[in-house]
Amino acid sequence: LKADYTIAFNMGGQEIALGQETNLVLPDKLRETVKTPMGEQMIVLNGDAGFMTAGGQTQNLPPAMVKEQMQDLGRNLLVLVSAEGNPDLETVAAGEDTVDGTPREIVAVSFMGTESRLCVADDGTVIRQTYQGKHPMQQTPGMIEVRYSEYSDVAGHLIPHKQVMTFEGQPLATGSGPHQGHHL
Repeated sequence: LKADYTIAFNMGGQEIALGQETNLVLPDKLRETVKTPMGEQMIVLNGDAGFMTAGGQTQNLPPAMVKEQMQDLGRNLLVLVSAEGNPDLETVAAGEDTVDGTPREIVAVSFMGTESRLCVADDGTVIRQTYQGKHPMQQTPGMIEVRYSEYSDVAGHLIPHKQVMTFEGQPLATGSGPHQGHHL
């Protein structure tokens, strides 16, 4: 899978937009390049190993950081959808919740050592995902919610093109993409 995104982080009332290119070979190989005002940063994962490059420097990722990155990958919506039929993917009906005034089914999902809860619309698309995670800047633990919308067909799959993320109920980031030129 290859996709280009734009992510706008809310930092104390200011918005900082970053470009992100993601290349993923399922289930556990990732190259993610983030374009920041200070230059490009790249993370590469290959199973239980990985490295990072920034400012012309390359360093191996410590095992704890590789594990954390793999957990993030295990809750990535594209990875979860692509994992259908994988014996390590566990899904359990987890009741209902009301989203924007409408009752929706909740599915508890566990994959690659991580758990999240998906709120599913009547048409089968995921409209919300919640999980215990860390603030990407401050690294403090808390509840993360991602709202998915603007679904369109990409190579026969419905893919959300907008993601709005909150941390402990406060605005965190808005993502748009994948943009033109993405491949599944």
